[in-house]
Amino acid sequence: MTALACLLVALGLWLAYRQKSREHRRLNQLGVEVFDSFGAKVRAKTLGAASWLAVTVLVTTGVVILAVQYESTWGWLVLLPLYAWLLFLMLGT
Repeated sequence: MTALACLLVALGLWLAYRQKSREHRRLNQLGVEVFDSFGAKVRAKTLGAASWLAVTVLVTTGVVILAVQYESTWGWLVLLPLYAWLLFLMLGT
């Protein structure tokens, strides 16, 4: 299970690196993003948003799996805000 969690985190970080480099390649000398057409801009922004969503899901899932597995040592530090949020949902709504 540790290998799967580490693979998810690594895949998420790699995807974040690829997305940042893709965004950097679109910049011109003045730091403004340049697109061929409006459709290309919409596609790039949509793909970028989907990519950042995938990064968030992959890294969060991997970290939570690792935190649950190692809860007795350091995992409780990661899971404490998650538990507080779940308690808020149960009692606060």
